[in-house]
Amino acid sequence: MKKAWMMLCLLMLPAASMPAASGQSYDINTLAGKVASVNGTAGLQIRFSAFIEEESLDSSAPSGPGPITPANVLSSPLDGTSILAPAVTVNQDTAGAPQNETSIAVDPNNPLRIVSGLNDYVTRTWTCSIAATPCSALGDGYSGTYFSNDGGSTWCCVSTDPSDLGTLIPGVDHLAGGIYDAGGDPAVAFDSRGHVYYAGLGFNRTTPGSTVAVNKGTFDQSGHLTWSAPTFINQTTSPSTLNDKEWIAVDSHSASPFRDRVYVTWTRFIFNAHNGAYVQSPIAFAYSTNGGATFSSPKLIAGNVLYGQGSHPTVGPDGTLYVFWDGSTRLAALDSIYMVKSSDGGATWSKPVAVSQVVDIIPAANTGFRVNSFPSADVAPDGTLYVTWASLMSDATGGLCPARTNNGCHATVLYAKSSDGGVTWTAPVAAFPTVDAQPGARRLRRDAARWQRRAQCSDAAARRHAVSGGQSLPLRAGISGSLRRGCDFAVAGVRRGTAAAGGTDYVRYPRQLYS
Repeated sequence: MKKAWMMLCLLMLPAASMPAASGQSYDINTLAGKVASVNGTAGLQIRFSAFIEEESLDSSAPSGPGPITPANVLSSPLDGTSILAPAVTVNQDTAGAPQNETSIAVDPNNPLRIVSGLNDYVTRTWTCSIAATPCSALGDGYSGTYFSNDGGSTWCCVSTDPSDLGTLIPGVDHLAGGIYDAGGDPAVAFDSRGHVYYAGLGFNRTTPGSTVAVNKGTFDQSGHLTWSAPTFINQTTSPSTLNDKEWIAVDSHSASPFRDRVYVTWTRFIFNAHNGAYVQSPIAFAYSTNGGATFSSPKLIAGNVLYGQGSHPTVGPDGTLYVFWDGSTRLAALDSIYMVKSSDGGATWSKPVAVSQVVDIIPAANTGFRVNSFPSADVAPDGTLYVTWASLMSDATGGLCPARTNNGCHATVLYAKSSDGGVTWTAPVAAFPTVDAQPGARRLRRDAARWQRRAQCSDAAARRHAVSGGQSLPLRAGISGSLRRGCDFAVAGVRRGTAAAGGTDYVRYPRQLYS
C-alpha cells in the first residue's frame, strides 16, 4: 500500500520535475558537486552563473596566504594599461584586485548620482591579519560597490580591512561580518526617493548554505553612501537547493500604485537529495513593501518553464511588473526567452509567454570568457516592451544555429519588442546589424582557438557618452562576456549593466590586461 501511494504521488508530479536520471551520483554538499550535476545533465542548455562556476573551482579560500600581486600586468600604455578619456577608473584599490560582472544604476532624481555593483576581490589584497591568519587568506569574491556624485567623473571609496569596509556590502561574507564564504552577482536599483538597493548572493563552497541578500543604501547630506545590514531571502542550508542569478527592480514611478515596491527574482536550483541529480531550476520571486526590511514569502512564477536561468525583472510606468528569463519546458528541443507579468504588485502572475527560441551561446575555445544568453529588458514611457538576448546564429542562413556549436555559427545580440503588454512579440532582429554583417565578427569565435593569451583584469572603468538620435535599438543594452575572475569584454552576450539619465548613458565594464 505504501509503495502504491508513493507511485501515485510521483505520477501526480509535473513531468518537468522528473528529468531522466543519468545514473551518476554527485556530492551536492559542495558547490563543485552541484555545478557538475547541472553540467552533466544531458540536453540542458542553461548553466549556473559564471560566478558560481568559477567559485566552485576553489575548494577553499585563496591557495596562498599572500595578497594578490599581479605578476603579468603590462607596463606600456600601448598594452592598454591606461584608461583613456572619456572613460574613468571606478574601483579605488591600487593592488590589482579583479573586479567583474558589473552593474550600474542612476538616481532618477539626481542624474549625477551613480552606484555601481561588482564582484570585488579586493579582500584578497588586504594586508591585515585575524588571529594570526592573513586577511588575504580569508578573502574572496565579495559584493562590492562604488559610487559617484558628479556624473561618473570621480568615484568612492577605498576598503582596507574589516574595520574599514569602504563601500563593500556588509553582513554577507566572513570578512564583512557575515556567515558565507563568498558573495556577489550584483544588481543595483534606485527607488523614487533616492535610496539604492543591492541584491547579491551569499554561499559556501564545501558546505551547504546559500541565500539571496538585499541591502539598502542611503546617502547622507554630504553625499556619502552607507549600507544597511542585509535582509536574507530564501536562506537555506539544504544540500538539495542553491540560489543563483538574482536580479532586482524597484518601482520608481511616482504615479504607480506600487511606488517603491522592491522586487527580486532568482533561480532556485533543485537537486535529488539521494543521488545529487539536477531536477529543475524554476524562477522564484519575492517583494518588499517596507524598503527591503522584510520580503514576502518566495513563490515560483515560471509556470511549466521549470528549466530556467537568468531572470530579469523590469517595471512599467503604470506599475506592471514584467520578468524575463532563459528557459525551457520538459519536451522543448530548444530554450526560449520567456516572459510573465503581474499587474497587482506581484500577487498574481500571468502564464509564461515565449518571446523567441534561442540557442544558448557557448564560450570561445581556449579562452576564459564568461558568456550567456540571459535576457535584458526595459519598458519605454509609452509602455512598449523591449528585450534583448544573445543567441548562436547560422553563418550560412542567418537563422538559429542548427546545433549548439561555434563551428559555422556565431553569437549575435537580438532584440524584440511588444506594444500590447507582452501578449505578442515582433520577430527578433539583430540589435547591431552592421557589426553582425561583418565577416570578421563572425570569425572571431572560430579563430578564438588560436588565441594563446592569458587575461587578467585590473581596474574597472566607466564610460559616459551623450545619447544621439537614430539609434537602431532604443534600449539600454550592452554586449559583453567576461574573463574568468577577470573582466567583461565586448565579444557577445547581453551584459545587464547599463543605465541612463539626463540624456547620458553610463556603461560600466572591467578593463583587461593581457600577458
